[in-house]
Amino acid sequence: MIISNKNLLLTSLAFISGGLLTLAFAPYQLWPLAFLCLATLLVVWIKSNPKQAFWHGFSFGLGFFGFGIYWVFISIHIFGNTNAFLAGFLTVLFISFLALFYAVPGYLFRKIWQKDNWNSRLLAFPAIITLMEWVRTIFLTGLPWLLIGNSMVETPLRWWAPVVGVYGLTFIVTLIAASILYFNRLKKAAIPVTITIVFFASSYALKQIEWTHPINKSISVSLIQGNVEQKMKWDPEHLLNIMEKYQRLTSNHWSSDLIIWPESSLPIFSSQVKPFLDHMDQEALKNHSSIFLGIPIDKDDEYYNGMMVLGDAKGEYTKRHLVPFGEFLPMKSLLTGLINFFAIPMSDFSSGPEEQNLVQIKDLKISPFICYEIAYPDEVLTASIKSNFIVTITDDAWFGRSIAHSQHLQIAQMRSLETSRFSAFATNNGTTAIIRTDGSIQDQIPPFRTMVLTSTLTPVEGITPIMAWGIKYILILMGALMILSLIFVVKYD
Repeated sequence: MIISNKNLLLTSLAFISGGLLTLAFAPYQLWPLAFLCLATLLVVWIKSNPKQAFWHGFSFGLGFFGFGIYWVFISIHIFGNTNAFLAGFLTVLFISFLALFYAVPGYLFRKIWQKDNWNSRLLAFPAIITLMEWVRTIFLTGLPWLLIGNSMVETPLRWWAPVVGVYGLTFIVTLIAASILYFNRLKKAAIPVTITIVFFASSYALKQIEWTHPINKSISVSLIQGNVEQKMKWDPEHLLNIMEKYQRLTSNHWSSDLIIWPESSLPIFSSQVKPFLDHMDQEALKNHSSIFLGIPIDKDDEYYNGMMVLGDAKGEYTKRHLVPFGEFLPMKSLLTGLINFFAIPMSDFSSGPEEQNLVQIKDLKISPFICYEIAYPDEVLTASIKSNFIVTITDDAWFGRSIAHSQHLQIAQMRSLETSRFSAFATNNGTTAIIRTDGSIQDQIPPFRTMVLTSTLTPVEGITPIMAWGIKYILILMGALMILSLIFVVKYD
């Protein structure tokens, strides 16, 4: 009974700390909780055997993802036209799957690092958490949402991002969290204090380094936030009103060098509105302006979630990283009919080519991304090397009035930090923003309002260390630390 009560207490503690970890991210920004919640998870694992650590990690994951991405239910139920019971079941199933990314490392941590050796634990805990975040990014197309490093976007540690990227920041946060237990268990305050001071002080030193430099003059941009309701957007009866709305919002901003419409701003295949697109192209050319607009593109008997470029700009972009079940059906031969069951519009796209030319406006090169593509660190780092700034178009209306909007913007802020580039983040219903090279918000407009954000952004040249070396060096470092921690285990066994 005592053991049962202890397990119940640890399970509850893991779940609560996982839920509280969500508050370290946008929109709450209570970032010190990241250290405390991860330190709590380590305590729970240490007090568990391997099997218990698996379930305690699972409980932590349920709390973390349950409170952090509950908004998946909104897209399945409200916009996927699925009844509440089934939508709830699918959401719980999805969150439970994500929770395994804390359950599995919990089991491995206690199975391999059983001995009471704090040197090995100090290395192993942050390394295994960091590696598991990377696995979550690539496994089954991946979901790099709520990576721990993202919670540091507006903290003193953020200046590490151009050097070690989001995964490196996850390691730093988790290392500091693990070091706290040195003081708690061994009464060695010097170790956590030294580790914390070293990383915070060195981050301030990194702040002084300019990884990229401005080129030419700033360009003027207008981001159109159409705020079109999702159910209205995909109703053909409202198409003409939507087209008129974007045309009207654009008409007062032809003086801008670049005008950006959000993802699927025109909810119809490009071939079906060619006269309208030709008209907007001519208007943009006449005013020496350019328009980036989101629209489904049909060509060569394939359908793409795309970005068309009109006016002075050149190029086209088709989304490479599609959303499973939302934009394409995995294992289509086995699951035929599921897309129709969910009744999700435009949900049978093809992936765009992996290698695509950068979009150009005059002599500037832009790396474009659609929706959650901006969440994939390696893809953004690679695609942005030769670009001068980043453009992301998205439609987060799929997630209602949830915290997903703020989380998505925070992710885009991290990409600006990692690449040291300005970003234009254009959304259908918010939050639309211009992000500086340091990840801070230069300008933004409130969500859920029909507005236009007119601002400037500065093109840059140069690359950051994480762009030059790639995330592979962080993964190699994590592997090396795992081996070193195992050496400690063997040495003290």
